[in-house]
Amino acid sequence: MINNFTKLLLVTLGVGLSYAARAATEPTAQPSFAYSPSSGSTGNTPSALIKLAGGNGTNRLVVIRPSSAAAVAPTDGTTYTANTAYAAGNTTGTNNYVVLAAPAATTSVTVTGLTSGTTYAVDVYSYNVDASAPTTNYLTSTPATFTFTARPTYRWNVATGNISGTATNWTPSRTATSGDDVLVVDGSIAASVGSTITVNGNFTARQIYFINNASATLFANGGRTITLDGNEGDDFEVEAGSTARFGATSKNNDVTLTLNGSATAEINGTLVFENTSGAPGQKESNHRLTGSSNSVIFRNGSTFQMAPGALGNPFGTNNSIAAFQSGSTFRQESGLDPFGPNGSGAASFSAGSTYIFAGGTFSNAARTYGNLDFRANYATTGSFATTILNNLTLTGAIVVSLNNTGGVTIGGNVDTGSGAQLNVNPSSAADVTFNGTGAVQTIGGAGVVALGATTTLVLANPLGLRLLKPLDIPNALRFAAGSGHFFTSTTNYLTMPTTASVTGANRTSYIEGILVRASAGAGVYPASTSTGLFFPIGTPNGYGPVTLALTQTSASGTYQFDPIADRAPLYTLPTGPNALQRVSGVRYYNASTNAAFNTAQISFGFINIDQVDAPSTLRIAQSAFGRWTDVGGAVSGAQADGAAFLAGTVTSTTALTITSSTDFALATTNLSNAPGNNPLPVALTSFTAERRGADALLKWTTAQEKNSAYFEVQRSLDGLEFRSVGRVQAQGNSTRASSYSFLDKAATGTVYYRLHQVDLDGTATDSRIVALGGTSELLVAAYPNPVQHELHLQLGEGPVQWRVLSLLGQPLRQGKALGSATIDLAALPAGSYQLEVRSGTQRVIRPLIKSN
Repeated sequence: MINNFTKLLLVTLGVGLSYAARAATEPTAQPSFAYSPSSGSTGNTPSALIKLAGGNGTNRLVVIRPSSAAAVAPTDGTTYTANTAYAAGNTTGTNNYVVLAAPAATTSVTVTGLTSGTTYAVDVYSYNVDASAPTTNYLTSTPATFTFTARPTYRWNVATGNISGTATNWTPSRTATSGDDVLVVDGSIAASVGSTITVNGNFTARQIYFINNASATLFANGGRTITLDGNEGDDFEVEAGSTARFGATSKNNDVTLTLNGSATAEINGTLVFENTSGAPGQKESNHRLTGSSNSVIFRNGSTFQMAPGALGNPFGTNNSIAAFQSGSTFRQESGLDPFGPNGSGAASFSAGSTYIFAGGTFSNAARTYGNLDFRANYATTGSFATTILNNLTLTGAIVVSLNNTGGVTIGGNVDTGSGAQLNVNPSSAADVTFNGTGAVQTIGGAGVVALGATTTLVLANPLGLRLLKPLDIPNALRFAAGSGHFFTSTTNYLTMPTTASVTGANRTSYIEGILVRASAGAGVYPASTSTGLFFPIGTPNGYGPVTLALTQTSASGTYQFDPIADRAPLYTLPTGPNALQRVSGVRYYNASTNAAFNTAQISFGFINIDQVDAPSTLRIAQSAFGRWTDVGGAVSGAQADGAAFLAGTVTSTTALTITSSTDFALATTNLSNAPGNNPLPVALTSFTAERRGADALLKWTTAQEKNSAYFEVQRSLDGLEFRSVGRVQAQGNSTRASSYSFLDKAATGTVYYRLHQVDLDGTATDSRIVALGGTSELLVAAYPNPVQHELHLQLGEGPVQWRVLSLLGQPLRQGKALGSATIDLAALPAGSYQLEVRSGTQRVIRPLIKSN
């Protein structure tokens, strides 16, 4: 073994000169392996398939020897010639035959010419080769080592026949059966594809393999037991692309495959339990795959199907037999659940696995699932908890009621398909908790999600939860510590009755978007400002809760607040002493109601982004007929929030009336936006982009500025990823309107722009996005693309007609627009589409990608 970077090789040149060349470095990790008999095995001359993975050498060396022979490590600096025929290649020492010496990209080797009944040992080494002066450096410590006994191997070769008793059904002829036999169903043998192998008696074998896209049925003509008695590697294996079926056509004709002792099963393809009888009462077979703890593994891409006619628990009643790993699927169409009656369950489901319930008997009692997909009705009660690590999906016109009082925890998305209804309505208080990580969770689909009067929705995902459909929460919403935003929109809003509670909302955990509070009748409203109708809402740039205290006790209806992350509208300001002089440049609120009532008081929370530093002159402005009116302002709880500004609450002091639609904004009676006068941030009053040949001219204006450092102009080709193309110095502090411009050279094609405004203290905000079309085409800018929820269109002058088309040209969505439009595509399945926009004789077609 050559130590890294230290030992040198002496390379001699043709004229006697020599120099010292540095040897290849030594790897630090050995490969791993898996073993199975190969498809080339025949009778008493079996072959072995050795699969390789891992290690960090550039190459791998595989050595095979009789287990009685001592292992001899390879020698550094030596190159070995390999041969896959046993005993035909170079040796590293006595009876240590090299069967593979190849780059690490080689992931398997089939060793032929073995002797049945002989036990062999395999040693696998990592090594590096120096390309400049070919030398080898082997990692010889702790090689990957295993032993196996070569067994007589037989391959099925007919379309229909008995598994035992007819020697010619196998290649070579299986004249005498033995518990040492390895039985292979090989898809490369044409006659075996789709074959029926009748299990005509109980028997024992070492291993059964389905390989090379095999497809066959182990058919029971009675109650049959197959016992696999264990060998090196997995003992029952279904390769990826292969299908093994346990079948019957008569009642109580079953196949039971027992993994004895340390025997194991690995499913990478498909395993099906079924009874295909057409006769009433005969379609009942209790097929089983049983073994010791953790003996059955379903790998990524595998499927287990309980097809019609399969009864009972497929893995028996022992605990922890089968493990469904990420990417595997369990599909239940018949029979009982895979867990069995005992505590920990005979089966376990990892994150990323999928359980499809399409029929039979389902049980979610204290169970954990990866993805859970209901395709049949189900209802449950009880005190247990249900844990869904990934997505909960309802497909078809079904009703699923998860009414267990232990609660439901969901780590992924909820999707109720058309005609489906999900009920969570336990008899006593219980939570439905969204606790995913790594992505925003969603609640969507064309179906119904109905939460009960005792259900609390708990948001515990640090990245938040997004509604892709309207949702009612009749009882309570709780934000867990560290949770993110609850995202709603104008079409996918949240409704809560006035009696429902909201707890845990704060500056990181709040509803970002519309909240509707609804009354079931009269006499349920608070009549003082000490309590009120709470709206824990905010915009993307910060929390801004609203409390509405109604001063009457009889006014049924709905009350809606929509926080808008934009400068307040430029309505006419009042005149006179101490009149309003300025309104917020960062956000405002639109409120609406269908209730008929008289007066109310309203409170707004403010934080540092609102730039309040003079509580005595802070006011609430309400819109009325295109004008701002002053409804007063009493500040409470004000405290420092950062170096220059305050956080607190401002409450109206003048009686106000909310109509069908009215706007509210923070305002001030100070004309100056200097410190101590409530600056109420930089107000960007316009931002436009226009084509100048191959260039783009950007223009923007501000109403006033406070501590503004600069504007960074950012450009994007897709409306998603932006990069800086220039910087414009800001005014810093200004109480007057300021105008800016920037020319972006060679901005051909459709491009998107936004302004990244940075203050002197480093805080920053982004403007809205504007789009600019190509130099000679109808202006159509669509973003984001790919789109998940809402597609935004930026259009040129004049009216247009737009359509979202399938790739076959079928219209899926359509409408008219002037200047801009927002298209809700949340319910559209993921895939490729086309966006068509027409204006007069002009027509533009753009590719559109819908993602989940």
